[in-house]
Amino acid sequence: MVDASSKPSTAVWQNNILNFVSTVAGRFNINQNCVRVSVILYNSTLVSLRFRLGRYGDIFSLQQAIRSLSLLGGGGTSNFAGALQLVRNALFGSGTDVRPGARLLLTIVADQLQCNSLILSEANTAKNMQISILGVAITQTGQLDRSCMRQVVSGNQYIEVPAYNQLGNNVNQAVQYFCAAQPTPPPRKFAARIIWKN
Repeated sequence: MVDASSKPSTAVWQNNILNFVSTVAGRFNINQNCVRVSVILYNSTLVSLRFRLGRYGDIFSLQQAIRSLSLLGGGGTSNFAGALQLVRNALFGSGTDVRPGARLLLTIVADQLQCNSLILSEANTAKNMQISILGVAITQTGQLDRSCMRQVVSGNQYIEVPAYNQLGNNVNQAVQYFCAAQPTPPPRKFAARIIWKN
């Protein structure tokens, strides 16, 4: 879930924000039977599900799709609550593409957030659905309520980034909150030698 409202420049969006999202995704085993990724973009007036869980079944196509995302633009208050609602209903709700027993993870990358009771209610409802929420708070703009983001996330899953160009320094910290995929070990080869004695 990424705040796609206006940024200082297109380069900030592409080189910092999308690169961070793409790099974090690259640390996981992306395939239909393991980790599946979806992206929701939001601004003050629009909440957009850019692609559903499992649309991209390998890391190469997923990273290409992430890097091709466009800013929605617009300023002012972001529709954070609407984005959380879409996560709950369209991604992780009943009748969606969620595999039985799958761990539900939500990463929020935001540079603006003004708190209200609807946001906190939506976040609590999501957490009651066993959705684990990580918040990546970019504080450079001075438009993000840090206290609110800390209430939105699960436990202490909060990363504060003082500037857009420091997002890349926080990839490892973001990944540690979730279980990074381990490469499948090659099948073991067993050799046996049987000696018969009479």
